[in-house]
Amino acid sequence: MKVTLIQAHTHKGRDHPAGATLDVDEGAADWLLAHDIACQSEPAPPPAAAAAEQKPAPRNKRKEITT
Repeated sequence: MKVTLIQAHTHKGRDHPAGATLDVDEGAADWLLAHDIACQSEPAPPPAAAAAEQKPAPRNKRKEITT
């Protein structure tokens, strides 16, 4: 589960600043949320939706000029 830290926190021996996003197990997430150390991050969009957003716009084909 992804959480975003509200305040600086040491997790697994590493210091993380406020605003950092951590991927933690459900128990750790519950503890961080209960102690107002983190808030739940927004869920990531499904892979198909993310891929659709990254497709470039179709390019116009060149028209042949005849004289």
